[in-house]
Amino acid sequence: MSLLLDVAGLPRSTYYYYTKKQKEPDKYADLYTTNAIESLNSSFRKVAKKGAFPSKDAAFKALYLRLTELYKKWANRPVPN
Repeated sequence: MSLLLDVAGLPRSTYYYYTKKQKEPDKYADLYTTNAIESLNSSFRKVAKKGAFPSKDAAFKALYLRLTELYKKWANRPVPN
């Protein structure tokens, strides 16, 4: 291992630092879900801003249709770990 570290030009402490970091959980994991939720809320606000709805059912239908559009858009995206 010392030969590999010498070839890579890394001090031994750097190697152990990065192997320890790989075992830690991702500190940004909550941000991924928060960004998705914020994007969904923003999209819902745009739908609600476009017009007046005659009933609650009409508003729910518009939000449902937007949700299905977003599902189709996001269905093939990779999920970050």
